[in-house]
Amino acid sequence: MVASPSPPPSGLSPEAPDPTAFRTPWSLTRPGRFVWMMQWWAPVILPFWVLLGRGFVGAGLGFVGIFGFVAIGVPSLIVLYIPALITLGDNDVRIARKTRFAYSIGACLLWGILLVTGLFVPDSSDGGPMPSAVMTWTSGGIAIDQSLIIMTVGIGVAAAADVAVIGLAVAGCSRPQLLTLEDSSQSEIRRGAVLTGFWIWWAAIAVELVSIVHLIVYAAEDSWDPGYFDDGWLVLEVIVVLAAPFFVLRLRSRSRVARAVLAVLAAGVLIGVMVLTTTEGFPSPLDSFVAILLVVGTVPLFVPSSNRYFS
Repeated sequence: MVASPSPPPSGLSPEAPDPTAFRTPWSLTRPGRFVWMMQWWAPVILPFWVLLGRGFVGAGLGFVGIFGFVAIGVPSLIVLYIPALITLGDNDVRIARKTRFAYSIGACLLWGILLVTGLFVPDSSDGGPMPSAVMTWTSGGIAIDQSLIIMTVGIGVAAAADVAVIGLAVAGCSRPQLLTLEDSSQSEIRRGAVLTGFWIWWAAIAVELVSIVHLIVYAAEDSWDPGYFDDGWLVLEVIVVLAAPFFVLRLRSRSRVARAVLAVLAAGVLIGVMVLTTTEGFPSPLDSFVAILLVVGTVPLFVPSSNRYFS
């Protein structure tokens, strides 16, 4: 007796191949689930690692760690988010919530290059050059000039890899759509922009918490004039850290009130940073980074697909 052919997976037309089974570089494979999630976190984690995180593994922190958030962190954040935002235009990726195989490989290589490059970033301060993590590990076996060369090559390779990943994301959007748009799939698509804002807000809350600890430690050491206390800045930061998680979680319940409250909090932080820039001359780099993250995380909550999600 000949067995009857198995029905196509849910969401597929009968004549369409299953895109979740690996056949080509454009297939949606299981590792793509991890990459889909990480592509919203990596643009925040990796600049933080290159600027400050390397200090936890032995690198010296100086001017790059203190002032690099605006000159390095913000452009890196934007550039690394471009491929992730492009994948939202790939219907199959949005429905399956898995990135394509070629994109997954490219993204992981990009992130790995930046992780390794961070180990070779030296720094400087008023007292002179400061070692990279690898220089510290090798006790001077690698000179600062060698570390700088490796860092420069790593940045160049990472830039090329980012361009390649952007190309793969664009190519994925041009692939024929294989998954059908059932009602449940449409719900997932509408929720895509909301989930983008959801994860960016969580990243901003984490960085804001680091900013508070950073401010308190420096104030306790009396090595930095904590003028933010007088302006109520610390109060606003604490409100964001304590109140925002509740409303961010409420986004998953289609709460329009939560969306409005988060928009107000983001506007408050942005205005606070602008006031600090005017009165204090320059806000904390972490504070500027958080303000940008909150704006980037709030905008997706108000795009047309999100409006339908909250309706």
